Amino acid sequence: MAADEPERMPENDKGAEYPDLFARMGAWVFDSLMLMVVFVPVLIFLVVYWYATYGSPVCCGHSSEELAVMWLVPICAGAGYVFHRVYRLVVTGQSPGMRRSGIEIVRFDNGQRISYPKALVRTILPPSAAALGLAIATVAGIEDPLWGLLLGLIFPIPALWNPDNRGWHDQIAGAVVVAKQSQ
Repeated sequence: MAADEPERMPENDKGAEYPDLFARMGAWVFDSLMLMVVFVPVLIFLVVYWYATYGSPVCCGHSSEELAVMWLVPICAGAGYVFHRVYRLVVTGQSPGMRRSGIEIVRFDNGQRISYPKALVRTILPPSAAALGLAIATVAGIEDPLWGLLLGLIFPIPALWNPDNRGWHDQIAGAVVVAKQSQ
């Protein structure tokens, strides 16, 4: 193996099969749509409730408890999503979208299930980069927040040219996405 060639996952007795980027994106889209089906109605209800009860959240005069509730709900929703995603990756190796696409996440070094810390790192890196990009765009005065959110794509984009289809979030977490072996 050449020095500049990345180390490949050890082959198991059936051989490791790396799914293409379309399978991964399909799983991500499916998971995102499921998340929207669950969270969007809840958030719409909370926004309507907030306006009916307290008025506009941007006006002054709200108590600290009211503002805490306004920020606590989205933070709890995000934490619930991260917990669910990490739990599913550790226990089954798949999110619902991955199961539908026939792919799973395993450790790169031995093909076993990933641990909680690795699943957490893999899950939070892309949205954290997007949040950082959004904050930078806001501070820099960029009016279109989409440019800041695009920073979250720096993690999955390397999967386009990596021979194992691993993004930086996979490489940092020591994980790889493989086709699910039929049992």
